[in-house]
Amino acid sequence: MIVRDEKVVVLSNLPLQALVDQVHSTLDVCSPSFLLAHTIVGCGSVTKYDEMVPGEYVENLISFDQGERQYSLRAVKVVVNGSSCFCCILIPKMLRKDDPAYLLDHLACYAAVFDRSGHLHHVNRPLYRRLGYTAKDAHRITRLTDLSNDFPKPLANSLRDMEENPCHPLREQHFRAKDGELISVRVSVMPYPSDGPERFLLSAEETSRHLARERALEAIITEGADENSLLEKKNSSLINKLELGSCEGEGLVYSSKAFAKVITSIDLVAKTDANVLITGETGTGKELIARTIHDRSLRRDGPMVTVDCSSIPESLIESELFGYRKGAFTGANRDHQGRFKAADSGTIFLDEIGEMPLILQTRLLRVLQEGKFTPVGDNQAHTADFRVIAATNRDLESWVEEGKFRRDLYYRLNVFSIPCPPLRDRKGDVECLTNHFMMHFNKKYGKDINKVGDGPMERLIQYPFPGNVRELENLIERAFIVAEGKTLQNVLPPDLDFVKGSPVLDVFNGQLTEFLSFEDYQRRYIELVLASTEGRVSGPDGAAEILKLNPQTLFSKMKKLGIKR
Repeated sequence: MIVRDEKVVVLSNLPLQALVDQVHSTLDVCSPSFLLAHTIVGCGSVTKYDEMVPGEYVENLISFDQGERQYSLRAVKVVVNGSSCFCCILIPKMLRKDDPAYLLDHLACYAAVFDRSGHLHHVNRPLYRRLGYTAKDAHRITRLTDLSNDFPKPLANSLRDMEENPCHPLREQHFRAKDGELISVRVSVMPYPSDGPERFLLSAEETSRHLARERALEAIITEGADENSLLEKKNSSLINKLELGSCEGEGLVYSSKAFAKVITSIDLVAKTDANVLITGETGTGKELIARTIHDRSLRRDGPMVTVDCSSIPESLIESELFGYRKGAFTGANRDHQGRFKAADSGTIFLDEIGEMPLILQTRLLRVLQEGKFTPVGDNQAHTADFRVIAATNRDLESWVEEGKFRRDLYYRLNVFSIPCPPLRDRKGDVECLTNHFMMHFNKKYGKDINKVGDGPMERLIQYPFPGNVRELENLIERAFIVAEGKTLQNVLPPDLDFVKGSPVLDVFNGQLTEFLSFEDYQRRYIELVLASTEGRVSGPDGAAEILKLNPQTLFSKMKKLGIKR
């Protein structure tokens, strides 16, 4: 408030007016005579204020309701348009400089005070209530890791940046509630004034509600759909996705810049009908990327049909893709709708497109060019409206040069390419993905494991993950099965020991005392891959798929090297 002259209020805010309503019938409480005459300690003379120069201030205590309410009054002398006046601030007496609880508990955002070691000294009321705690058990939140496992390790490395940037923003994170719910928040950290040891103030704003509103509004503007039904559908979908604990929704979990580029590509191409080719190693999440493109496209209300070209026998793939008529071949006792027809008005996802035989590549090219196909045993062409997304772990460009893949089909599919980085190139996602899988397996196995030990987590981050995200998921599940207590300790089995940054030594448990023949090296490496697939050679996630070999070729090599499953 700003006061000048007797009984003149230049400015007073709503909290002051509320106080006036409670303790006084008029705004006379704001006049200098009232404020200064009711001084309890400090300067008790109005004439003292008359002698002040602009910029000087004094602090005194005033009381209302016979001393039941006490406030600290800070009055600063200022000059406004040539006239002297006082800028006054009333602060409840219970708010002391060494006690941040009152102020922090009345903030609208989530806030906490912590030190450089990550120990929490205060968690404000809005935050602990949102996490599902009460005033009685909020003391259980003692460290930053109790809020989230997303904070950088070591924390000190991140806090050093604040010397140049006093308000240091951190990436979007997920706070973990008492019941296991992951709450998406945007966090910032700044120095916190303290007369004692160094302190920092963490403030966080929840983003999930804003995200839900933005997506719902975008859908309304884009499609002009009925507002009520669309909002209900979007809200239901978002709730299901948030329950999965993903950082981006649609099952995609990430925090690294490497995978953020993938998300940017998804956003660029999703609203179009362009064909998309997703490339990347086995286990990197190519199908999830395809699903996300479909879910964000204008075809999201239509079906998404997945075809695994590597798992369908060559003799059946044509009838599976294009369908067949009754009597077309022995055993065709009824008409069968093919995958392309099933994808009408939606998306068809051709996984492992590189495994499609050359003769069928010709037919697929004609379907993509004309939008027509002919079921086996039929002489009439059929049409369907679909969008094509393909994926492969092969180097199709090299295969084109070698004559293993049609050049014209490659160009037709590769209108927009999305390379999916392997997990070893997105180390920043290992911890985020681990938290996601822990929440999933907590529900699956009825456990309450909330973190991975610091040592095992460091080894996970350093591990090269030849099987990518799928291997990480399998490792976490295996660790869950044998885990005792609330912390995962043995995530990487002893036989997967390795030396950071040395992929050759990884195969030999970090020790290589003599050079081996090439055959011996092959034997050790194939045995390692077979161990990661639990002896499975062919099929999805098999050793042949990881090694990019034909299963028969791998069987022959295993026989030659004397490898038994």
